[in-house]
Amino acid sequence: MKRIDAKSKELILAALKATKSSINHINAGVCGNVADRLARNTNNIKDLVKANEEWQRFTWTFLHKWPKSNHDRAYPIPGGIDTYEEHYDEGTLWVGEQSELRTELICKLIENLKG
Repeated sequence: MKRIDAKSKELILAALKATKSSINHINAGVCGNVADRLARNTNNIKDLVKANEEWQRFTWTFLHKWPKSNHDRAYPIPGGIDTYEEHYDEGTLWVGEQSELRTELICKLIENLKG
């Protein structure tokens, strides 16, 4: 996997850690919350664009390795789009097992990015 530049890595790690600590948008998954954190915490548009590109590339590459992934880039949590839509409609993307799976994914992404 291509290395992530230091600035993007720093921004992505900060966004992942912040998302793990508290969810900004209960009706958004990991990617939506991380993208929001990147946008809020990046003042330079070039840094933001680069970090978003790196985040997407890194996440897609990582999801092929995560045993629980269903390999759907948009809906990687087990159950795919049907499960996502069900929990989105109920406002439970970050409740119970769904929250546990998303938090596990965030922890694995942080671990892999640091590694």
